[in-house]
Amino acid sequence: MLTHLYALGYLGVFLITFVESIGIPVPSAIAFLTAIAILESESATPLTPYLLFATLVIGQLSGSLVGYGIGIRGSGWLLTKIKSSIKFQKTYATVQRISKKYGIFAVILARLCGYIRP
Repeated sequence: MLTHLYALGYLGVFLITFVESIGIPVPSAIAFLTAIAILESESATPLTPYLLFATLVIGQLSGSLVGYGIGIRGSGWLLTKIKSSIKFQKTYATVQRISKKYGIFAVILARLCGYIRP
C-alpha cells in the first residue's frame, strides 16, 4: 500500500488523510510515513515539505467536512434504523447530556480521542 501511495505523491497523501478523516478506519500514520518517505527519497520529482504539510492539512479538513455532511444528511435515516436499540438510547442520552454540559469542548475532545472517533 505504501508503494502505491508513494507513486501517487501528493495525491496519495491527500487521499489517505481524506479517507481517514471521513471516518473510515485507515491509520493516518500511513499518510505521515508516506509523506516522510517521499521527502527523504531522492526521486526525480522532489516534493517540498511545505506543500506536503498543506496537502495533509487540506486532506484532513476536507475529509472532516465531508464526514460532517454525511452525518448531517444521514443522521435521520440512521436514527430511524437503530432507534429501538436500548444500548443506542442510553449512549445517545449520554452524548446529549455531555454535549449540553460542555458544548463545543466535548466535540473538540471527542475529535482528539482516537477511540471515541469513528
